[in-house]
Amino acid sequence: AEVCAVTPASTFPNVTLWTGALARRLLTNPAGTRVDAVEIERAGAVVRVEREPLGAYLFTRVASRG
Repeated sequence: AEVCAVTPASTFPNVTLWTGALARRLLTNPAGTRVDAVEIERAGAVVRVEREPLGAYLFTRVASRG
């Protein structure tokens, strides 16, 4: 599995890596131009995970350095 973006991102305190999780839907803003949350299925439960603007920015920056 590729981990070049996961390893650096996991050093931030607002990043948690979930295993055994399935992203069911990306939930966007009304215009459909930004993902605001992800619907996740994990351990039989469906949860909504919302983004943190700064966390999303940092992850994008780390991933682009890869």
